[in-house]
Formats: sequence, structure tokens, C-alpha cells
Amino acid sequence: MHSLHPLLRKSPLNWIVRVGIVLSAALAIVAPRVAHAEALLVVEADTGKVLQADNATYPWYPASVTKLMTAYVTLKAVKEGRVTLDTLLTVSPVAASQSPAKMGFKPGTQVTVDNALKMMLVRSANDMAVVLAEGVGGSIDGFSALMNQNAQRLGMTQTSYVNPNGLPADGQITSARDLAILARAIIHDLPEYEYFVHIPSIRFGRKVTQNFNKLIGRYPGADGFKTGFICASGYNLVASATRNGKRLIAVVLGASSGQMRAVRAAQLLERGFANNSLSWLRPSLGRGYGRQQRQRLKHQRRKRDHILHRRPAAADGQTVGIAGGGAGGLGADRGLHRADPDRPRIDRRRDRGRRQADHAASRQEDARCRQEAG
Repeated sequence: MHSLHPLLRKSPLNWIVRVGIVLSAALAIVAPRVAHAEALLVVEADTGKVLQADNATYPWYPASVTKLMTAYVTLKAVKEGRVTLDTLLTVSPVAASQSPAKMGFKPGTQVTVDNALKMMLVRSANDMAVVLAEGVGGSIDGFSALMNQNAQRLGMTQTSYVNPNGLPADGQITSARDLAILARAIIHDLPEYEYFVHIPSIRFGRKVTQNFNKLIGRYPGADGFKTGFICASGYNLVASATRNGKRLIAVVLGASSGQMRAVRAAQLLERGFANNSLSWLRPSLGRGYGRQQRQRLKHQRRKRDHILHRRPAAADGQTVGIAGGGAGGLGADRGLHRADPDRPRIDRRRDRGRRQADHAASRQEDARCRQEAG
């Protein structure tokens, strides 16, 4: 659990936290790919070795995945001593005028760098991205120049930024390859601040906001990064997970829904952890295959099918906290367990509730999409 500093100077409310420069002229002319297909990529975080790649170099609108670079530039400024996590930033009229998702603070409200980062990365607050941009870079244009300088330095040759939040703009483009480079940079350059990208939820007053990254808290070993969505991009996700000391980064661009981007990322990670990306090319089992082996594979498929709806097991002698509701705010921590095939009724009830929540979130995003398109 993270302890946040007071959010507003005039109204100090405590938050509880749970859980290249511009492209070459030729590339700038190429319009990012409309979300009719998907770009998929999974790499090893330590070495950068590519385990699977589909359309990984196609230009794509990043949407709110842009905020990973906003966080990177801001945290580099913190690490270099130009600002601190406790530095107070003021919400400007420009920041307050940003389209949702947003916190909706009035101009003149002051927030710390620490809290602005958490609101931007968990709530995907577009206004907080502009607050950070103006606080660190002086203006949106000045901060965008810093973003492009860092992209060029990291080797993100297919990326160009014109704003810090990923709201629709023709010059805002990237690729799955470049996003994997950025994710690796966050892990290797800012290990002391990496916790910002895997906060499960935040609470403001009595309202708890869950991270849009559905893998966090559900997929075993999931430990970070960011989602994004605009009409032109489809549903994007940069995700990472660690198992047995091996960390992988998965990038999904252009999925058809918020739930599908999580499914695609989980599939990529599973194949990467299996150490055999061609396992689905094995020949059919045939008649001579033993009954025990068939039962074991059936059980493995059942576990795979429920992997997104499984909660992580608590360590021995410990419990895993979840955000509860009610007037008392976050409820008491409760022990969680893995999905058990012998408890199908309980698991189905939980899965149904999670699917309903996912569908509701997808409908809300679709409504924003129609409003933007109209």
C-alpha cells in the first residue's frame, strides 16, 4: 500500500493507493494504421529478445499509452533533481479543459507530482498529463519536445509526440516495437519509480478507481504498464509479467475491446513463459495417447481458459488486500485464493461479476468513441 501526500493544498485530502524526436518526413506522411487489425509483440525485458511479433513496426495511434512517455520524462526529471515528487503543480485552464478521462479539478488547484502521476497512470487522467507537462516542460509544446528527444535517444525511430496524453492528433504516432523499447527503458532506467506503473487502484474520498489494466491482480505475475483507447487506435495495452525471475513485456495494439486486449496480452505472455512459442504446432495426440496425459492437458486448458479471472494466491501466513466498498471506504483486507476447479459455482459467480464490470467499461468507452466520431 502506498501512502500518498496531501493532494490539494487548499483542501488536503488523503489518497490511499492499493494495491524519436519527430519522425523523418517520409514517415510523418504515413497515416497511422486504423484499427482494422492488431499489432502484437512480446519480448524479454532483460535482453530485448523478440519472442513473437505481428505488425510490430506498423505506425499506430498510441492513445493513452502515450502517458508512459509522459511518466518517463517526468520521473527522469525527478531522478535528476529538477523537480521532486512533492513539488506542487497548478492546474491551468488548458489542463482543466482536456477531454475525459480526467479528474475534473478546477483551475488553480494544486497537486503534487506524486499524486498527478498516480492519477494519470491509474485513472488515465488527461488533465493530469497536461499538469505534469506544463510543470516539467513549461508548456505542452515544450514537453512534447522533451518527449521526442527522449524517444530519439532511446531508439524509438517510429514515434512522434505532439501532446502528453494521447488524445487524437495526426502527428501522434508510434509502433509496438517502440512501445516495447519504452517499457524496457522504464524498467532499466527508473527501477526505483517503477511502482507507479503497477498500482491496482486509487481512492479519492469514497470513490475507488481501478486500474484499466485488467491483468493487474488477475494474471499471475502481472506487474505493470498502461492501457489506451481512442476510436482510431482501437484498444491498446502494454503489459508485463514476471515468473521464476523471467520478465516479459507484451504489446497489443488495435484490439476490439478492453477485455480482448487483456486476453491477447495474456496469450502472448503465456506463450513466452512456456519457452516454446511453437507449442501449438505439435501433432495430434492420436489413439495411443494415455488417459492420464489427456486428463492433464484437459485440466491445463481449463486453467488457461480461466487465467484472466484467477486471483493471485496469498503467500504463506499473509493475505492479499482488495478494495472494498461501503461508507467506510476500503474494506478490511481479505484472503484471496486461486480459482479451484472444485468450486465452480463460486468461481462462475465471481467471473460473471467481473465480466459484467468489463462489459460496462467497454460500453462507456464505446460511447466516448461514438461521441468523438460524431
